[in-house]
Amino acid sequence: MKRMIHRYLQTVLVSVVIAAAAASCRSRTAPTKVATANVLKRASGSILEPVGRPTLSFEENRGQTDSSVKFLARGPGYHLYLTAKEAVVVPGALYSTLNSIDQARAGSSAVRMEFIGASPSDVEGVGTSATQSHYFIGRNPDAWRTNVPNYSKVRYANVYPGIDVIYYGWRNQLEYDLLISPGADLGSVRLAIKGAEQVSLIDDSLIIRTAVSTIRQAKPTVYQEVNGKKKPIDAQYVLKEKDLVGFQVATYDRALPIIIDPVLEYASYLGGTGDDVGNSIALDSEGNIYMTGRTTSDDFPVVNALQPQRAGGRDAYLTKLSSDGSTVLFSTYFGGVLDENPLNIKLDESNNVYVLGHTASTDYPVVKPFQSTYAGGAFDVFLTKFSSDGSNILFSTYLGGSDVEQARGLAVDSAGHAYLTGNTSSSDFPIENALQPVLHGERDAFVAKFSPDGSRLVYSTYLGGSLLQNGQSIALDAIGNAYVTGVTSSTDFPVTADAFQPTYGGGLWDVFVSKIDAHGSRLLYSTYLGGSGDDDFAPNTIATSAANHAHRIAVDLDNNIYLTGDTNSPDFPLKNALQRRLRGDRDAFVTKFNSRGELAYSSYFGGSNFDTARAIAVDVAGNIYIAGSTSSSSDFPTLYSMQPFGGGTYDGFLAKMTITDTGGPLFFSTYIGGSQNDGLWEIQLRSAAGSSEQKVYVIGETASNDFPVTGDAIQPQYGGGPSDAVILRLAP
Repeated sequence: MKRMIHRYLQTVLVSVVIAAAAASCRSRTAPTKVATANVLKRASGSILEPVGRPTLSFEENRGQTDSSVKFLARGPGYHLYLTAKEAVVVPGALYSTLNSIDQARAGSSAVRMEFIGASPSDVEGVGTSATQSHYFIGRNPDAWRTNVPNYSKVRYANVYPGIDVIYYGWRNQLEYDLLISPGADLGSVRLAIKGAEQVSLIDDSLIIRTAVSTIRQAKPTVYQEVNGKKKPIDAQYVLKEKDLVGFQVATYDRALPIIIDPVLEYASYLGGTGDDVGNSIALDSEGNIYMTGRTTSDDFPVVNALQPQRAGGRDAYLTKLSSDGSTVLFSTYFGGVLDENPLNIKLDESNNVYVLGHTASTDYPVVKPFQSTYAGGAFDVFLTKFSSDGSNILFSTYLGGSDVEQARGLAVDSAGHAYLTGNTSSSDFPIENALQPVLHGERDAFVAKFSPDGSRLVYSTYLGGSLLQNGQSIALDAIGNAYVTGVTSSTDFPVTADAFQPTYGGGLWDVFVSKIDAHGSRLLYSTYLGGSGDDDFAPNTIATSAANHAHRIAVDLDNNIYLTGDTNSPDFPLKNALQRRLRGDRDAFVTKFNSRGELAYSSYFGGSNFDTARAIAVDVAGNIYIAGSTSSSSDFPTLYSMQPFGGGTYDGFLAKMTITDTGGPLFFSTYIGGSQNDGLWEIQLRSAAGSSEQKVYVIGETASNDFPVTGDAIQPQYGGGPSDAVILRLAP
């Protein structure tokens, strides 16, 4: 059984949270693992290093430092010295060697951690590193030290009965694990913290103040799975004396494993030497994975391709992977001589593949089209339907008028009708059985429904007021009613009498939510959602194609509506909120309307900088999953985090929460990314075999050549260029 507790420590500005980051071990004889990670940061900025690479190594002491030191490690902004009794972290310029002079110089700047009452232990290096250290100091060769071995881990055995301590590095950060065997007691662990001016407990968190730092360690949280349900185990710090800390753990079933959320099962790059973006993902009935996005790479990986070469500009791509991600079943370019941007992919019940986007190409491939020619303007919409094996285009059509169109949202019903939303500035946009037959503003949203063979429009309508609108996302209920969300700057956007928010909230944009009947003839519900700021998509600050993809909508089996996006409104409508105030320049939001259009839940979700949620999915149990991008590198809300801090200016994030009419808990939340910019743009869910738990599939993009890919990745290395697409699968 495994229990993991992560503690994150900074030498200057310390924000410590408890998070889990490993899979549970099902063996009853396996040790329990309590992982405590100490992440150090300089005042000048983050020193986080490549994800997934244990770049921190431990030198064996062969006379290069004080004889009391067994191993030493050099991190950016600090040195670590491991003696037989304690771990000493020395920040800044104080770390040449750990002798009496350095101890005096370090003073209260050094943080010392000692396990009190621990048994004498052999200290050994584990996992020989390829790195060796050499010291050529002075003129006397007898004082030189060469070929000093380095190790990836240092192990202290039986510090307490049945408890080992292992120090290791991750992303150039220091971590240490407590390995607790069955029958051993975490409550016996006592940690003395020296060099602190004050150690205190505030709101169940451990606060450690030194002369140069403040360390906050949040309350540990542990779960077990009992009869398929998560059962929390209460664990908290106990301040035994002014600088002596212990753990108090409630009774739990020692025969059951501790469940740790989430686990990265699979992650891979997809791309060539150009600019590659992953926009949308879908799963078929056998669990095979379909991906679409755009590429400028002439060497994008193609297999069994309908179009084996890039036609020009930014081409779309369509890639199908086997269910385990190990095999590319097909991968093809598709597009014309100019730019394509495919934003959405969906499957019908026969696993035929629908891809929606917009194109500037007058030679985009059309097959049995509703509209055979490019109508004009900077972009027209395209909708293309492929066979499930990628060998055939079943239909492909333009949709647009003489001005600009952009496509955003796509849904497909059980009969194979395709529902589209986006925006248009064309007064001659194709209209059929329209709810709103004329363009009202400078740019209106549109909603259109195609027949399964793509030959005709069942309905097509404008939707908007007198200024600007963008249709962003569309979802369906069981009888074909369409739920559309987007943004509007119009104070006269069409709303219904029962609207939750009948008037414009303010700022440049408000969200809108509209429900249209299956025939496109009636507006069943429509409301604004927003405050006095801009409740809008993010600007293109992370070099991604998804800049206008910030709002998504999902509908559950009871016709409850779920939205996510981002806002800078300090008065955004809230109810039963997990986070009740705007923390950053722009925070993500999560909102639920019940089937009657009443606000059931609404919350901010973010840290102190810029956070945007670009994807949302809901499972049959009412749990929701959101993903996006954050520049809040140290204080984005995390729980059971695989990755405790951001590594680039922007990192992807993934979070799971339960939403009920009275609120609900956060299950997990984690950063996902490397040392450059990363973002996650769409989520799909699939039930794990024999379990109610969901496997979570996410697509996005990264500029990081150290994104955390797994060993079975179809493409383990960054392809090059400004960005690569990324595909991930996570599980409980």
